[in-house]
Amino acid sequence: MEWMETSPEIAEEVDVMLRKHGISAIRQAGQFLRKSPSSTLKEGDIGREVTRRLSKYITHGLVQLSIERVKETGEYRQSLRDSSEPYTVVLHKLLPLNLPEYAPRISFVLKAGATEIWRTESTFAVRSLVSLTDTRITLQEHKLKEFRFGSLNAAMSIYLKKEQVEEAIHSFNRDLTVPGMMAAGKK
Repeated sequence: MEWMETSPEIAEEVDVMLRKHGISAIRQAGQFLRKSPSSTLKEGDIGREVTRRLSKYITHGLVQLSIERVKETGEYRQSLRDSSEPYTVVLHKLLPLNLPEYAPRISFVLKAGATEIWRTESTFAVRSLVSLTDTRITLQEHKLKEFRFGSLNAAMSIYLKKEQVEEAIHSFNRDLTVPGMMAAGKK
């Protein structure tokens, strides 16, 4: 499966989270940046890049895990037909899906040429309960060809992992715009 783009609502929530709860790795990277006389980056660039990457990882995890859970449902299994031609079904009776926790990680690395001077990582834990309505799935020969979310509401909590401890840093419950998934090579 090919993953497409980031949910704009998740990007918005991650941006709010990072502005509200400064992440120590971002602060440390900013300190190194301020000390560097020749850097072409600005301190705000670090936060924007973290927002972009973390939003992408969270959206990707949400999409992949939602698809895995949908494929486990009786409604999905009952929709399978032996057909060499593609066919589309709409799933109407999906119960809320409690997704397994997943852990996106952001690495911060400062290099001088090929030499690594400094490195730190921030690992997050994401827990979600999603409700899907009017999910459209195109199948062919029992294989998923395309997956289109109708409407998706997510109750999501994001935690920052610090060694053996997790610190809850952001939660939200809202409707999300989530990209569909298509089989590789198909547009």
